[in-house]
Amino acid sequence: MMTKGSLSLLWYALLPLLAAGFQVLPQSVVGSCHIHSHTALSVNPNAIVEPEESERRGISPNQIKTLRKEASKRLARKLLVQRTFENDKDSFDEFLQRVRQDLDDNELVQVRGVSLEDKRLVYQSAHQLAYDLSVVLQRGITVVQIQGHAVTLFSPSSDPKKRKMLLRTSFQEGAWTPREKAPRDHRGQIVKE
Repeated sequence: MMTKGSLSLLWYALLPLLAAGFQVLPQSVVGSCHIHSHTALSVNPNAIVEPEESERRGISPNQIKTLRKEASKRLARKLLVQRTFENDKDSFDEFLQRVRQDLDDNELVQVRGVSLEDKRLVYQSAHQLAYDLSVVLQRGITVVQIQGHAVTLFSPSSDPKKRKMLLRTSFQEGAWTPREKAPRDHRGQIVKE
C-alpha cells in the first residue's frame, strides 16, 4: 500500500516523463504498484528529454531508416567519411570545422571515438556533438545512428544544387488517427447493437 507521501514522490519521479510526452497510469493502477520501503526515487533535473533533432526538423522515421541503410552501404564500399573524435580543448574547434566541411561535402559523416572513457555517456555526448555542430553550421544536424562509440550524423547541404541525397516521404505529422474502440460491456465483450 502506498502512502500519500510516497505517491507524491512517485509523481515527482514521473514528472520528467510527463514533460517528454509519456502518459501516466491512472490513480487506481499507480496505487496497486508495489514499491519497496528502502527504494529511493530521485529526480534528475537533466532527465527532461527534449524532442530529437529529427522530430524538430521533420525527418520521418522511415527517412532515418533510409539514411542508416545508405550509411551502411557507404561504409561497406569505404565511401563513408569517418573522423576520430578529439577531446582536446585546443583542437576541438578545428575538429568541428573539419566535420563541418565533411558534412558540407558529403552530408553523411561518421564520428568515431565519442566518449571512450564511459560508454554510458555516448548517447548524451553524441547529441551534444550534434548540437555543437548545428550551432557552427547554423542548420539542423540529425543523429542517424549510434553504434558503440561511433555516431553517424546527417545534415543536408545548404545549397540545393550540391545536395547528394534527396529524402522523399509521404509522412504527414498528425495525419493518422486511431480508430475508435468498439463499445464493451462489464465483462469486456463487444456489444452488438
